[in-house]
Amino acid sequence: MAKSIFISNTDTFDVVVNYKDDGKRLKVVPEEEKNEKGEITSKKITVSFKYPDFSTSQKILRSATTPDSNGAPSLNFLQLQTSLIYALASKWDVVGEDGKAVELNSENISKLRVEIAKELISEVYKELGDGGLI
Repeated sequence: MAKSIFISNTDTFDVVVNYKDDGKRLKVVPEEEKNEKGEITSKKITVSFKYPDFSTSQKILRSATTPDSNGAPSLNFLQLQTSLIYALASKWDVVGEDGKAVELNSENISKLRVEIAKELISEVYKELGDGGLI
């Protein structure tokens, strides 16, 4: 059955980030890692993202557009990356050190380690592809 021309709340995709602590820093790994006993040694988080509709796409681009030194509109790619996560993330399975679910909100997103955020952004770009944002 063909997809509707309208975006709905069920139009989502998941991004899985596998990572491990190498003793010095957190390291993103391409897939789940196991030791010689077959025990999983890496951890993972899954974040669900909404596909952007036209309005959301415009809001993301508007929030990432700033005037350049001549006053002309210029796209701020760092702000674009931040806006993508804030605007499109809809749920995640992050659990805190206390074993409780961590709420998905802008404060907690802003506390993500850079390695995790970079991987999320990279995977969102891959999923949306060229023209994913107008």
